[in-house]
Amino acid sequence: MALIPRHIRRNLCKRNSEIRVYAANEIKKIVEKVQKKIFDSPHEKEKVIKDIINLLVTKFVASTVENHIKGGLMGLAAVVGGLATDTNVLDPAVPHLEVAKQSIFKFLNKIFGAICKLFAYSDLAVQNATRVTVEFALLLSYKKNFLPIDKQDIVRNHSEPRTEEFMNLLVERINTPNPFGRKILLSWIKVMHNDPEVDMLGYLLNIIDGMFNMLSDPDREVKNEAATMLSNFLRETKISQSVDYVGVSQVLLCKAALPDKLTRLTAITWISEFIQLGKKELVPYFAKIVGVMLDSISDNDYAIRKVANQTNKMFRKIVKSSNADWDVVRAILSVVARNLSSECTKIRIQSLKWIANLSLNPAEILSSQDDLLDKLLKMLLDPSTEVVRQALEVHARMAKDVQYFNRLIAYLLDSFRVQNSLLQTHASLIILQMCEHLGAERVYQKLAAELKEEKDLNFALIMEQNLAYFTGVI
Repeated sequence: MALIPRHIRRNLCKRNSEIRVYAANEIKKIVEKVQKKIFDSPHEKEKVIKDIINLLVTKFVASTVENHIKGGLMGLAAVVGGLATDTNVLDPAVPHLEVAKQSIFKFLNKIFGAICKLFAYSDLAVQNATRVTVEFALLLSYKKNFLPIDKQDIVRNHSEPRTEEFMNLLVERINTPNPFGRKILLSWIKVMHNDPEVDMLGYLLNIIDGMFNMLSDPDREVKNEAATMLSNFLRETKISQSVDYVGVSQVLLCKAALPDKLTRLTAITWISEFIQLGKKELVPYFAKIVGVMLDSISDNDYAIRKVANQTNKMFRKIVKSSNADWDVVRAILSVVARNLSSECTKIRIQSLKWIANLSLNPAEILSSQDDLLDKLLKMLLDPSTEVVRQALEVHARMAKDVQYFNRLIAYLLDSFRVQNSLLQTHASLIILQMCEHLGAERVYQKLAAELKEEKDLNFALIMEQNLAYFTGVI
């Protein structure tokens, strides 16, 4: 306790803010004297400063008494100010602020840890005091330097920044739900990001989840600042070699399914960039990405639908050219097959486009999903004309196989026979499209052969009349 005299500690707790300010100034003078004092070793000086910080944290900041907390924060700000006076260590040509930066950084982690404990404190005065302390420390610790190269080296070698330790503290707190705490964290992230010596993208995997959580914060300032920082990070991923595409993508795929619109939009925007940047690394996640895009193309939000549609179209080309192995293709088919039953017409259409894009043969279709062929056949009876057209394109590609073609014709005749309404609503579209894709002669010959064996003469007559009418159209 002797490090800070009793009367200063007492004044630091006073209700009167002017008295607390006076006490804080006295603490600043104490730190300045410690900085100027010659110790037997640098570690002794460092220990004294740490003891002062620990005293302020344990006896004041960690208190449940409001005035004690305010006084503790003012004391921490005073420590930061006192550390900024260490100008005798290096050549006078080195700017004062750069030397101070190194002095402060030694103790920045302890100061940051103390501040983090106040995230949930709702008192506005305490929050303001915390913010002032943070901004002061940030200003002095991470001010951009404009030194010549040789002077920069002098500063760096003087005291190696403990970036790893600091980032570990930040990562521990990144998932705080408190808006005030999030503002503090974002301010630290922003400054660290602006420091040319810190590769924040190397820490991206550790902070991406917490930053995405901030996008749904009720505080607009938090939401906007998080969105801006994420946008900056995304832009830099295009030129960085330190991004963990797989790890970050796993987080993005989860965020794309959350109810918050901004979170979903940001997630699929990131995914859209990542599938272009990390194609090979993301191959095992192709199926999940397809699922996310199919879900997003029916989103209520226009911006999300727009990004999803553009990405889905681009991704089909990427997958087609990737020469992915059969396990990957089968996983994609599983996702697509499930979406064929979607109530959304757009999703059914895009699912069919994915199947067409994969250029599968009938054997692969049959071996991949037990019910996929049945689902594809049922698509021909869909109430949407566009779905039927897209389904016919898929069937046409596979109907080059004789067995598949025969099964397709048999299914259509069975469907028309059982549901007469389908004959009236779908027959024209289906048969004309089949003739266009597969050739009228081939289609008519097979239909004629099947109708020749038809036992339901009334149905056979109706079909023949329809075919005769279609012939005139063709």
